Amino acid sequence: MTSLLKAFTISAIFVLMSCGGDTIKNSAVDHSKMNHAAMDSAPNAADAPYDLQFLDTMIVHHQGAVDMAKVAETKAGHDELKGLSRDVSASQQAEIDKMRAMREERFPGAASAVNMDLAGMRDSMKKMDMAQLGTLAGTDFDVAFIDQMVPHHLGAMIMGNEAMKKSENNDVKILAESILKAQGPEVRKMSDWKMAWLRGVEAPAPFPANEKVDLDKR
Repeated sequence: MTSLLKAFTISAIFVLMSCGGDTIKNSAVDHSKMNHAAMDSAPNAADAPYDLQFLDTMIVHHQGAVDMAKVAETKAGHDELKGLSRDVSASQQAEIDKMRAMREERFPGAASAVNMDLAGMRDSMKKMDMAQLGTLAGTDFDVAFIDQMVPHHLGAMIMGNEAMKKSENNDVKILAESILKAQGPEVRKMSDWKMAWLRGVEAPAPFPANEKVDLDKR
């Protein structure tokens, strides 16, 4: 875990320098029509068990990423970003399904515990602007998408890091660690691509999925 935290800290610094309720209980809700940036906490969410807060809040957080990624799958100007968006959409939808199953098993019938005040949640959602993305195309779209998705990813990593410390459930900790491992390299890719595309040069080759990214060597 120490190496993950170190990589996260370095990633966050690098990116900041370069990149400038009922909805949980009802899985049929169409999150794509929600204004994620304007969401508020569910009533009495802070009084719920921490693991329930984490699951409900991360489900909503992941859904925001899936909604954005679905747009980029067809609208992005670069094939690299289209590919990453497909990966984000598939992997985070799978994690949403897993978290819903965990919630149903551990907290059946519990009221929504979405807590916008969990560390990393509110700040990572405030830059989400689907309307803005709808007006853009090509590199302008890609840069705006990255400017929204990178802080969103970093928020998920902050939440995951907190869950590693606070959760009382090993499955939740395993999920949190997988979020850290997956989203750190994605932040690095998007940051590198943005710098390359703004300079008008070819984007660097992506890191293989099984290759550990050593950010100390930047």
